[in-house]
Amino acid sequence: MELKAYNSKYSFMLGRRTLEGEWLVVRYGVEADQAALRQETRESIDAA
Repeated sequence: MELKAYNSKYSFMLGRRTLEGEWLVVRYGVEADQAALRQETRESIDAA
């Protein structure tokens, strides 16, 4: 499972291996990474 989030200053992705597992930060970025994360998020939503 994963959760992607972003705002005007930074972005991050949390992930966990099972429904009961702990959430871990698996990706963190600053402004330069946000466009890529937004695109990934849009593609994931469109594919659903």
